Amino acid sequence: MRRAVGSPLYRGKYAFAVLIALLPCGVVVRSAAATGKSAEKIAAAWEFERNADAEGWLLDGGLSDLKVEDGTLRAIVTGERARLAAPPVAPFAAADFGSVIIRARALHSNAILLSWDSDASPLGYFTFEIEGDGLFHKYEIPVHTGAGWQGGIGGLKHITFMSSLAGSAIEIDYIRVLRIGPRLGLVKLRVQRIVPRVEEPIPVQLIVTNTGDQAGEGEARVRLPAGIVLIEGEEVLAVDALDKAAVDTVSWTVAADRSRSFDIGVETLVDGMITAEGQLQLDVVEEHWEQDEFLLSAWSPPAAWSSGGTNSLSYYGEANFEMVLWVPPVVSFVENIARAGMKCLVDVRTIVQDWDLYLRAANNQPPPPLEAKHFAKLDEIIDKFLGNPAVIGYKIIDEPNHHAFENLRQVVAHIRRRDPTRLSYVNQHPSSAGRTWFGPRSYRELLEYHLETLQLELLSYDRYTFFRNGDGPDFFHDLAIVRQVALDYGVPFANIVQAIGDEFDMDLNWRIPNEAEHRWLAYNSLAYGARALVWFHWLSHWGVTGSAEHDRLFDSIRRTNAEINALGPYMMTLRSVGAYHVGEIPRGATALPDTAYVQMIEPEADMVVGLFADDSDNDYFMVVNDYERAVTTRIAIDRASEQLLTLDAAAQRVVPVELRETAGGAEFTAEFRPGAGRLYFFMPRPTHVAYRETTADRFALRQNYPNPFNPITAITYDLAGPGPVRLTVYDTLGQQVEVVVDALQPAGRHVVRWSGERVASGVYFYVLEAGGETLRRKMALLK
Repeated sequence: MRRAVGSPLYRGKYAFAVLIALLPCGVVVRSAAATGKSAEKIAAAWEFERNADAEGWLLDGGLSDLKVEDGTLRAIVTGERARLAAPPVAPFAAADFGSVIIRARALHSNAILLSWDSDASPLGYFTFEIEGDGLFHKYEIPVHTGAGWQGGIGGLKHITFMSSLAGSAIEIDYIRVLRIGPRLGLVKLRVQRIVPRVEEPIPVQLIVTNTGDQAGEGEARVRLPAGIVLIEGEEVLAVDALDKAAVDTVSWTVAADRSRSFDIGVETLVDGMITAEGQLQLDVVEEHWEQDEFLLSAWSPPAAWSSGGTNSLSYYGEANFEMVLWVPPVVSFVENIARAGMKCLVDVRTIVQDWDLYLRAANNQPPPPLEAKHFAKLDEIIDKFLGNPAVIGYKIIDEPNHHAFENLRQVVAHIRRRDPTRLSYVNQHPSSAGRTWFGPRSYRELLEYHLETLQLELLSYDRYTFFRNGDGPDFFHDLAIVRQVALDYGVPFANIVQAIGDEFDMDLNWRIPNEAEHRWLAYNSLAYGARALVWFHWLSHWGVTGSAEHDRLFDSIRRTNAEINALGPYMMTLRSVGAYHVGEIPRGATALPDTAYVQMIEPEADMVVGLFADDSDNDYFMVVNDYERAVTTRIAIDRASEQLLTLDAAAQRVVPVELRETAGGAEFTAEFRPGAGRLYFFMPRPTHVAYRETTADRFALRQNYPNPFNPITAITYDLAGPGPVRLTVYDTLGQQVEVVVDALQPAGRHVVRWSGERVASGVYFYVLEAGGETLRRKMALLK
């Protein structure tokens, strides 16, 4: 089912502003009012077409000199709340008439409060914003979304113009209570692919809502320009019957044949009449940054110029870090990082003198616009590091206010033009930051707006959870939202987690985590699908190196990092397909469903189950224990298997799991340290070479399965046509280990098993050559 019921979305001038606020940059929408159907039925109307006839409307405070002339009711404002009392009308059913249309003008008035008599509520009312520019505007008010609009309506009671200017005139052209029927409006039009590439499948999603006052169905149509082809979905898709104010989602998948900007149009229709239109600008590129290794780092970097001590790169490296999150834009510092075998981001905040104002908008006000001189400084930094293999990308800012997004968008766009394969890094707040930082958006809406506006290729956020008086309630709440947004937009995400306590800032009330809590933070991030982990934080008096418990913290993070470094490369080959909880279900989390192939964990300790699949749809799962105690638990799965394997990250080896067959599949017993987790995967059944007699439409090399493995793994590849094929395994030095396939093969999918029994544990590469093309992937043997 595509349908989901959401919050009411209002029509009319005010409602239209709400819809626009939810749409991403580059989207243009035309109001349905100009193109939709006219009213189907009227319950009451006042047209003011006869001079001196107010049709029963009376002054009721804040107004004087009521009169009607030239088809308009007019009065003079004498107070802030200028109110008119409505005349009686014949009662009608709220279900039959759910809209009020008013055409009016009022200088400096910012809102109208409309009230009515109802037998279901002692006072029904609806407030909507209006233009206070002194010009006539038509306002279509969805009173059916008001809680008091139900049962029998005795008629309108008052119309109050709020904050009007004394001495100015209020004029009303007409007032109508009517039924408009079903109408489809646009809530959101978005591309669920950040920086789409040529020939890459690009999901286009349209969220629609029934803005009418009756349930009904309709259609959504996409209009594609030359150069964009539809590869999934029909041009016109049906929108099933929607209740009033309900929402639905329709989706298309398209692809571009060239790099350029395209305009994609959409429209909604009811009974063949267009009710809303929108347009989206799609910017397609040839290349962009893609993550190829797990990112493990710490906030506040070590001193890249220091040769020894706790501030040095060598000490940082001993903690098993392979990436410095940022470094000042100094060539010698980056060279030091490269010599230490690490990579980094380069900090570009200094392109503006007051980055807290320009790039963060910490004062909650729109910042000054960036100038040419700022981009010239950015170019100087980019030029220093173009092609430097130690530089992954550019760190721009931490926790920006939504007002700063336009400046940040320009910085990211400039970096992409100059250095397209490098990452632009911006870290976002946790959900607790609220409206001051997010504006009128929920946390999910803020993250979507963050990605869509800035066009970021990595979603990063922070959430700290260990306090002296207990754990915060929102660790999994935020993690679940971030995971889903990252999946929706096809980007990896980074979790910034708590390394330290608050020895130097008692207001935070943080406790110092122990090693089990550190593991718990790291493993749960992986179980939810994170592809980057950042510890907050490392250097100075308010970090690991400055803590009174420095040695304990260092050893804890060093050991935890070693496990994450063992797991990270293999998690990079997987996509998250579910994240569930057993035992107590935290706020925002989801209980393990009956339909999951991990059927049961007993006894029900507080554990997390992450489900994953590789690009051949092989299943993996991770189980994470709570940090409070070690457990021995029984885990049931819904399938029998030749063999179940697990990666013992602490020992850095793959070991078999002893399975016991059951009527519904199999079960096994596992022991978990506090806060620890394990990744499990199934060994495929024996076969040497298998060929599925279907024709592949592309040349592809898939991730081996299982990965990591011990000692046998399956390698799958697709051939677009028949011809000679060579599949070779190499070690990390580029030396040939074994030629696995060297033969003529037909088109289609092929599977070959390779055994690493005669070679040592480590990372290997397998290379496929066919049809003049070469593909390569990485795999790991852990004995």
